[in-house]
Parts: sequence; structure tokens; C-alpha cells
Amino acid sequence: MNNSMPCPFCAEDIAASAKTCIYCGESLNKDRLKNCPYCAESIYKEIKDICPFCNSPLSENTAPVDMKAAVPVNVLAKIRNPVITVLLIIICIGVYCCTFWRSNKEVWQPQLMAAAEAEREQGGSGFSVLSRNEVDFFRSVEASVIFDQGGMTKESVLKDREYYRLIASLFLHFSLIHLLCNMLVLLAAGRCVENLFGWWRFIGIYLVSGIAGGVATLYFATDNILCAGASGAVFGVIGAILGYLLRHHKELPPEERNKLYGSVAYFFIANTVFAMFYNLGGGDMRIGIEAHTGGFFAGLLAGLVLSSKLCRQEELSEFAADL
Repeated sequence: MNNSMPCPFCAEDIAASAKTCIYCGESLNKDRLKNCPYCAESIYKEIKDICPFCNSPLSENTAPVDMKAAVPVNVLAKIRNPVITVLLIIICIGVYCCTFWRSNKEVWQPQLMAAAEAEREQGGSGFSVLSRNEVDFFRSVEASVIFDQGGMTKESVLKDREYYRLIASLFLHFSLIHLLCNMLVLLAAGRCVENLFGWWRFIGIYLVSGIAGGVATLYFATDNILCAGASGAVFGVIGAILGYLLRHHKELPPEERNKLYGSVAYFFIANTVFAMFYNLGGGDMRIGIEAHTGGFFAGLLAGLVLSSKLCRQEELSEFAADL
């Protein structure tokens, strides 16, 4: 529970039970408070010129001629610790460690022992093979292990009706690089969305976007490929930021708003172009543009629907700096 509040005179954080502000020395008498019509923060009735929180003019004499009285908005309480974001990252890392360990135990080690046995049959000792038994942490997890733990294919979902794979596949990753790329973006964007929408709405955005990305892959991908990764959900989180910006376009400070617009556009376009060139390379693995696009637009729609509250200007500045 948050036991602090901003001082209505100097805007510094102080204890909610304090009777006098330790920064400016003003007494905190609730009978002397009013709400700013622009940011809805509590301020002293004696303040007649500028709001100390949003710097909006409170006097008609200091306001521009064409400025209309703003309607008070609901201000989202700040969630300082991105609990759900960190929890999702921990789950993805834990699941990856399990898949990597299973690949080593069930696939790589048996292959190593078979190669050593083959060398012995040819007159060797088998020691040369076993001496190369070093764990390669950048090695891709075996496809069979990914599928056994919930990886998604067209046949498994559409034909065998194993719908749980739409969610299970969101927490699986093929390699350490695959995992790190998704988690680094989730750490920055997830913190932003978790603060803007709250914990439960953030969970909903993440899951809905991930499922939408999986459905888009099932219906638009050409081959019966094995799909896994949190990228669809991560793109949905980015899309939710855009939905929030569109919903509160006129209410947000232009500098932070434009910075976030630019960050979202750059992320989506740059990753889409990179994925297209990567897939043209013809490697064994490909980037799921279908999942990225489906997740992004699902997150955008969810952001438009769920962004009913407006955050404080200083919070938005922090989020813009993160992205």
C-alpha cells in the first residue's frame, strides 16, 4: 500500500500522515485544498496562478485567450515496481532453462555417446569425442523438446485441437539470443504498459496479444512450421502503448507524446524490415512476421479499449526515456 502523497504546495513526495511538509514547511490542512482542473491533483486554495504539478495557469488573467477550461481527468496511481513484467521475464527464463536442460539430457548427450561408440567401433578410444563435451549456451534448443513442452504447429492446433499450445508457446524460446531479444524489449515496454494500464489489464493485453499472434500464424503462415516465442505478446505490448497515445492524444504533453509515437513506429517498422530480410536468407529458422503483426494490432485494439485513465506527466516522461 502506498503511504506517501505529493505535497499540494511543492509537489514533493511526503508521508500521507504528515501534518507539515518537510520540504516547504507548509501545514497540510485538508480544508485548504482544491483540485487542479487540468491534472486533478490536490493543491492549496491559496494558489491562484500556476499549478505546481502540471504548470497550468489557474487564473483567467494568466490563461491564454483561446484556452478552454479543462475537464478534470482520472489520474492513474503510479505503480513503481513492474511486478508482472519481472514475473513474466522470470517465467520465460525458467522455462528456457528447462528446455535447454532437456535438450542436453535427452538429445545432445545421447548423440555424443553414440558418436563415441561409433569411434570405438572404428578402432578409436572414443575419448576424442567425449573430450569435446562442452555446453554451448548459444546452441538452439532441439525442436522435438520445444514441441513436447508446448510448441505450436498448424497440425497440432487446428487438426489435433491442442489449443493450450497457443498460450504455452508464449513462454518457449529456441535460443538464448531469441530469449534475450524478447525479454529486453519486454522489460522496457512492459514497465510502461504495466504503469499505464495496471497489473490485471497488462496481463490481459499480454495474453490476448500473444494468442492473436498465434492465431495469425496459424492462418497466414504458409508451412506447418514449429512456432514458439513471446514476440507476438511483446509486439502487442508495444501496440497497447500506441492505443493509449491515440486515446489520450489531446491530453498528453506534446513532447513526451511525440517521443513515444516515434519510438513505437521505429520499433515496429525496424523489426518488420529486419524480419523480412532475415527470412529471405533461407535459414533453418525464420522470424514470424505473422505473429508480430497479429500481436501488434491486437495490442493496439486492447490499448484503445482499456486506456480509460490518464497518467501523470512525470510518469510519461520516464516511460518515453525508457523506450
